[in-house]
Amino acid sequence: ERKCLENTLSQNTRLQQLVADISVDFIHAKPDNIHELVDRMLARCGEFLGVDRTFLFRFSDDGSTMSNTNEWCAPGIEHVNDSIQRFPVADVPWIADFIAKRMPFIVPDVEALPESLDKTELLRQRIQSVVALPLVVDNNHLIGYFGFDAVKAKRTLDNEQIRMLQILGNILGDALLKDIYERELLAAKEHADFAN
Repeated sequence: ERKCLENTLSQNTRLQQLVADISVDFIHAKPDNIHELVDRMLARCGEFLGVDRTFLFRFSDDGSTMSNTNEWCAPGIEHVNDSIQRFPVADVPWIADFIAKRMPFIVPDVEALPESLDKTELLRQRIQSVVALPLVVDNNHLIGYFGFDAVKAKRTLDNEQIRMLQILGNILGDALLKDIYERELLAAKEHADFAN
């Protein structure tokens, strides 16, 4: 029992260090490297957690569609981000509803989901377990979500891992919002220069 507790504490300490390292990366993010930093974050999280795929989905401005903008896959796992672009949110209303409530979407066993829920897209990708965390910024505005898929075997996370991933979600959301604002400022400056 002591050995298990020591292992858990060691794992949680390493996860906290990972979150701290990623937050430092995003503090220094620039508009031209945010995409690269997100890819690196997804890879580091996927490798650390031992999952098969990590992803970032962004919602369109009107919230009607979502696109898989960033994805990391473990060796031997198929990339699916190209097939999930401008995907209608209405096609998976129960997932969208869960995310819209600003709650983590945690499914340890996709097969165990009730038949009343349309799990076609999850099964098409051969997903056995999924965790998705909402990215909420600026007065409860939902811009997307990030998380992981387990394809080879079912996967569960403990409460501390979920809590750390939620912190990462907050950091990622803030970095993406900062990127949006910086791009808007740059566009406004270029417009003003042109007008001048």
